[in-house]
Amino acid sequence: MLKIVFLTVIGLMNVKGVWITARQLRPENAAQEIVKNASELGLNTLFVQVVVGGYAYYQSKILPVSEYIGTRDPLRELVKEAHKHGIQVHAWVNSVLFWSLKTPPKDSNHVYYKHPDWFLYDDRGKNTRFYSTPEFLRAGFDGLFLEPRKKDVRDFITSVFVEIVKNYNVDGVHFDFIRYPGYSYGYDPEIRENFTHEYEYDPIYSPYISRIKSPHWNTLRVKSIYERYAEYKFKLWNETRVKAVKALVAQVRKEVKAVNPRVQISAAVFANVGSAYMSLAQDWRTWNDDGLLDLTVPMAYTPYVNTFAKYLRYCSAGKGKSKLLMGIGVWFDTGTKKYVKKELEMVKNSKDTDGFVIFAYVHLKNDKKLRKIVREFTLTK
Repeated sequence: MLKIVFLTVIGLMNVKGVWITARQLRPENAAQEIVKNASELGLNTLFVQVVVGGYAYYQSKILPVSEYIGTRDPLRELVKEAHKHGIQVHAWVNSVLFWSLKTPPKDSNHVYYKHPDWFLYDDRGKNTRFYSTPEFLRAGFDGLFLEPRKKDVRDFITSVFVEIVKNYNVDGVHFDFIRYPGYSYGYDPEIRENFTHEYEYDPIYSPYISRIKSPHWNTLRVKSIYERYAEYKFKLWNETRVKAVKALVAQVRKEVKAVNPRVQISAAVFANVGSAYMSLAQDWRTWNDDGLLDLTVPMAYTPYVNTFAKYLRYCSAGKGKSKLLMGIGVWFDTGTKKYVKKELEMVKNSKDTDGFVIFAYVHLKNDKKLRKIVREFTLTK
């Protein structure tokens, strides 16, 4: 009981967090090393990647378990070790991105083989699951995404989150890749057919110009009636994507909170609210208006302090009922890394923020200059 109360109180304090990629969980002594480093750096919250590429870095009955951990359970090991030191652990799940390599996954139980129909179609009408290697590389996206407008997909992804919360004493679950890869994806034939029947318009024929959503540029150009018509129809089409992503977030929240209401729901989101909505169907501002996230973590990755300041303003306006943690990218090679200190100070001085999350642990682990900056900030603020 004392442990639960203590961890709950920490959740109300300023969050000093770090993202830890799954690769860092592979060594047998990973939990001890990670917690030791986090403690030395004054960090109190770990966002640890436990689902990546459709594989689990814990002992799952739903997903294939990563070959890199064997019979180990890195998530259980890390939760146990972190809680000894009063550090929170949030299970980071790559939500609809299920494969990222140009070679197929090895495990025959992977979604890649069991449900090829769940993957996104592109605007040529081709299922991305069946891309050739050149097509995959040419696409230039993060990998193969599932289609959140399919109920079976939403139910499956929700079951992954619920499995984690039922079996592990995590303090939170964390969405990543909770979006579409861009406006050129999501053209499932059945979904298109239903939309075409309702709106008398097949979105696959939307001209490229109707998908460009740069408000400043659009207000300066003279649009033809056809362009306006196409843009309106494409917006209706995009709303079907937006609603599906939001529905997935809402479903996960409802089912996770039913298991353990103390578990915090968070998401890594794009820092530009407008482009996240228009291009990626990630309308996180309305998620927060409806109280779907407890913590919002915009990925405000930039070595340019002025740009970071703009991100901070945008994100503060979209935080709604959620706490706002600014995501700070620390891998940019600027020699001095002074931008990291300045961005941390900006977060501290903002009345709208509740902390920060650094991307990523591997840089803090290996860069002495960076460690010094973060340690001096966290241990004196």
